[in-house]
Amino acid sequence: MSRNEYYKERIKKQNIKRILIELNEKQYNKLKEITKEKNITSSEWIRKKIEKERLNK
Repeated sequence: MSRNEYYKERIKKQNIKRILIELNEKQYNKLKEITKEKNITSSEWIRKKIEKERLNK
């Protein structure tokens, strides 16, 4: 992994963490349930949701 790729990935993770922090506890628990059902990580689910929102605009 090149340095550039590493930093891009790091920024992605930071953005996801920032989003998670903004979620309140109730939303976070709902997110955990959804990710358990779909068997994916919360970061993947958030990324997909953000992509959907961008496409809808």
